[in-house]
Order: sequence, then C-alpha cells, then structure tokens
Amino acid sequence: MLPLAFQTAKSTQIEGNVSGLKVTRLEGRPCFARIECDVTVPLKVNYRCDEGIDHMADSSITVHEDIVMYVPEASVFPFEVVASASCNAPNGRFEDDQNFTCTACITIITKVVAETDLLIPAYGFCPSPKAVDFESEVCNKFFDLPLYPSGRS
Repeated sequence: MLPLAFQTAKSTQIEGNVSGLKVTRLEGRPCFARIECDVTVPLKVNYRCDEGIDHMADSSITVHEDIVMYVPEASVFPFEVVASASCNAPNGRFEDDQNFTCTACITIITKVVAETDLLIPAYGFCPSPKAVDFESEVCNKFFDLPLYPSGRS
C-alpha cells in the first residue's frame, strides 16, 4: 500500500476545455455534423499522506466525444463548440506517487454556440389593441377548465 490515501476528486470549474475539434458535415442531412473532440475537465484531488496530513493537488480527466449535432451553416458569425462539465470521484486509489485510478461520475453537455445580435424591427411605438367588451359565451370553455391539472382521468 502506498503512503498516499485517495479521498475525493471534484471538478474545479464548469467549463470543460475542448481540444482536437473535428467537424464533419453529414451528406443528405443539412445542418447536421459529426463532432469529434476531447473534453478535459480540471480536477482538485484530496488525499492524505502517511503522516495523516490532508493535501490537495490539481489533476484532470479527458473524455473523447463523438456525437452528431445540429450545426448551423457557415455565416458572418462563426459558431464554436463548447462543453460544460461536472465530475465527482468519490473513491479511488493511488497507483504510484503521481497517478491514481478512480471511479468518476461525469456529466458533459456539448453545445454549439454563436454570439449574434438579435434585431427586432421597431418603427415608433407599438400600437395598443383596442379594448373589447367581454362577450358572454366566447370564453365559457376556458373558464370551465380546472385551475390546476389533477393528473387523474
């Protein structure tokens, strides 16, 4: 048994680092592409030395992603592939004084994002709709609905 005792490892940030990105458009499926990349998640590892003192070290875990996603056509505003990641390793063991093996729970959300401007045409002030008196039977079915769904048939 090594003098180092693994305690936990947890991700230190939400953003995963995307590298080795390869985007391959799919023939016959416009706006879809195969996305291949490596997502690296930075970790903080808590461990105890043989003297009983707790320590912390930096590490990372890398996951290879190979997925099909909706990818917009090329435009003035380029898109990028980003990943949000979370990792928690509740148990593990040190193989030597530099490497450890652990069981990790990893969640990775891969997104295609583009920074764009949302343009809303506006010409002066928006006109207000004219007020209309309530007609007695127009909304009967609406007012007959229950306020909250019961979940029973």
